[in-house]
Amino acid sequence: MNLILESFKKKQIHTPIWFMRQAGRYLPEYQKIRSKYDDFMSLCNSVEDIVEVTLQPITRFDLDAAIIFSDILVIPQALGYKVEFKKNHGPQISGDIKDKEVNLSEKLKNCYQSINITRDKLAKKKALIGFSGAPWTLACYIFGKEKNYNDVKGLAYNKDKEFFEVFRVLTEKVYEHLRNQILNGADLVKIFDSWAGVLDSYHIEKLSFTPIKQIYHRLKEEFPATPIIIFSKDTATHNMGFNPDGLAFSYSENTELVLEKTDKDMCLQGNLDPIYLEIEDQDLVKNQVYKIMSSMKQRKHIFNLGHGINPRAKIENIEYVIDLVRGYKSE
Repeated sequence: MNLILESFKKKQIHTPIWFMRQAGRYLPEYQKIRSKYDDFMSLCNSVEDIVEVTLQPITRFDLDAAIIFSDILVIPQALGYKVEFKKNHGPQISGDIKDKEVNLSEKLKNCYQSINITRDKLAKKKALIGFSGAPWTLACYIFGKEKNYNDVKGLAYNKDKEFFEVFRVLTEKVYEHLRNQILNGADLVKIFDSWAGVLDSYHIEKLSFTPIKQIYHRLKEEFPATPIIIFSKDTATHNMGFNPDGLAFSYSENTELVLEKTDKDMCLQGNLDPIYLEIEDQDLVKNQVYKIMSSMKQRKHIFNLGHGINPRAKIENIEYVIDLVRGYKSE
């Protein structure tokens, strides 16, 4: 039985678990592969190493899902932007769109081939997750120079023509990218809107929820049985205007309010603070994990973090959290 996929249908006796950014810098086996590449995006284009890195946390931790190793910025790069990852500065995007009608099936074929191969290698009881950044978050990286993205908000709020032309293209390409991942073997997909929380209440609907809803419904028309998870950071208690199959929520959000405000039939995912994978006090870790498990005892739930694993995460903490979740018995 695929525990992740079943969790969207009904509450499971055993809560499934995987971690956002579970394939990455905290793993020595990942660091060994990463050292072969001068730049991060080259790794994201290597079929053999994408497959290996995707499967590393499954091999080590026996998690219930693998998420394909990639980056949300493969879409801007495919459109012709120059994407660089600079130490201590994060991603840097420069240039302009070179091809608004780019064929992602060709441009990102290595990503899709990796999904196909990974799904073949992965046990059937394990889910394979595809993903994309949401249009607003991708636009933040393309247009943003300020850390709080006030410059991007200014363009959007002022109805800048160039911004909205790019935004239209991004919305179409996010749909296309997710569609291609499903066609190549992803069991479910996830949309990350990491910067939704910087928007005001009017623009969060216009720039975050509305394009995500459009993408969601287009995908569901073609793939009704494929679950789609939305992670719109710090906005889980807002009315999105639709109920996705799954809603991932941040560790900063009030769990009681999330439970109150969300549809009772929706699968929730989250929401341990990644810092608990770094700290020494295991009692604190246990208390927080049990608190989350107890609060979700009546809801469909996939245990996860409220954001991605940090590079300083300790492998022993990750193993401990997995054991706690799998050994948890509700009273």
